Amino acid sequence: MVTARSVVTIRLTYHAASRFMAICLLLLSKLPVRDGLEQLIAPRIRFRPLKNAMDISVTDYIGLAGSALIVVVYFLNLRELLLSTDWRFPALNLAGASLILFSLLFAWNLPSALIEIFWIAISADGLIRAARGLPREDPDK
Repeated sequence: MVTARSVVTIRLTYHAASRFMAICLLLLSKLPVRDGLEQLIAPRIRFRPLKNAMDISVTDYIGLAGSALIVVVYFLNLRELLLSTDWRFPALNLAGASLILFSLLFAWNLPSALIEIFWIAISADGLIRAARGLPREDPDK
């Protein structure tokens, strides 16, 4: 069950992480750059507003929905609200990975596509096992 305390904890953690990243980027931007090689390896970081930051396509939204679905399913599994033995767990993982893979067809990234293909295959195996009524392997044996 999601409580107000867990939501506050997640928000505080997010804000602490974002502040930490901002401080790190600020410190990195103050480092002196001496020669051309250092400039190629570690260019100075400057804070500039992003141009066209809201240019998100429909396929990006589809990929974001798939990512959100996988994260929510993982969270529910950790909270024991959706057990991994339930058929819905691999079904929702399969749906999320398929949405991400679909979005990758329009912004190709081979390592991400490979991970999503394996995620789909493993989820499909879980669905087949659930449909056949096969027992899950006990990891304690």
